[in-house]
Amino acid sequence: MKHLRFLVLAALISSMALPARAEEFQKCTKDFQTCINDLVKQLQKRGWIGISLSQIENKIVVAGMAQEGPARKGGFKEGDVIVSLNGTKYDDLKALAKAHSQFKVGDILTYKVLRDNKEQELDVLLTEATSGVIGIWLGEHIIEHYVNVEHDMVKVP
Repeated sequence: MKHLRFLVLAALISSMALPARAEEFQKCTKDFQTCINDLVKQLQKRGWIGISLSQIENKIVVAGMAQEGPARKGGFKEGDVIVSLNGTKYDDLKALAKAHSQFKVGDILTYKVLRDNKEQELDVLLTEATSGVIGIWLGEHIIEHYVNVEHDMVKVP
């Protein structure tokens, strides 16, 4: 499946300029390279936490973290359950991900987590994502919004 995604991504990149997702980015009407460069610049401003989360019933659980990422430096541990972010309670991973996408490099986020049946607060300073992470975000954006994958058949709108 990863090879299929790579091939689709390569085909899309070679055939079209990237109009960005309306709720996050302005639509790009320039040439392909300029569109990609503009999108990368915008993604570089997005704050990175370096955390992998899982939805388990109505709980958001820390599944993993980047070795030198902000989440680990802020005190997160695998198995922590996120209760709130900046005072807002979350029990839905998509809602939390949407909230995360609104923060920028340099923002400090305060999380309330449940660890060993005790609540505690963790402050995390968001940093710029690595080039590898930005590449993943860019690829996911293209796959999510411009490629339909149904039963191992690829349809490019």
